[in-house]
Amino acid sequence: MKTIIKWAAIFALPSILLYAWVFNDLLNPNAQRYALFFTLHSLFAGAAIYFTLSELKKLSTEKPSILRYVITGIVTAVSHAILLGLFTAFHINVIKPEMKEAYMEELVLPMAIAQHDSTVKDLDAYYDKLMLGKDTGFMPKDMYLKYDSMARDSINLVLDEVAFAKKELFGYWGVMKRWIAFAPIIGILFSVIVAVFINRR
Repeated sequence: MKTIIKWAAIFALPSILLYAWVFNDLLNPNAQRYALFFTLHSLFAGAAIYFTLSELKKLSTEKPSILRYVITGIVTAVSHAILLGLFTAFHINVIKPEMKEAYMEELVLPMAIAQHDSTVKDLDAYYDKLMLGKDTGFMPKDMYLKYDSMARDSINLVLDEVAFAKKELFGYWGVMKRWIAFAPIIGILFSVIVAVFINRR
């Protein structure tokens, strides 16, 4: 396990540095940089797997099976993803929380509002639309208060949806899930290639 953590940590470092450069502005994404990041991140994971499996072969008294290579490769890729995920969540929540809040305010909130009413862009306009024509001069006060309560419930529903999205997008567990999701695929792919290569040497 020490070997896995060692190489996963060594190759998580360039992924972390690259992430900090590529994802420095969530509001103005750069598709080319994103593609570069995910390509190099996968290659860094592959390098971690290569060195881990090479060391596994050297340290083993018997020739490791393909299954052992694959399992070790998957664990290495997942460990690499976990380390990057921890930094990602720390970066967005501690180092640059203002970027997270701007993303939520400028992109996620308007999208959540549009799911309920595509003709408005902010919560004040949404409330005004819900209360359109419901003036106390035209209806009993208790009826107006009922409509007002219903409108505020609708706003709270939007805010709950935004809070859930924020947790999924930027919460530690939400971030970790996204990075870990493809790690087993990367682990299987590279561990099979590496196992074949080092067994032929």
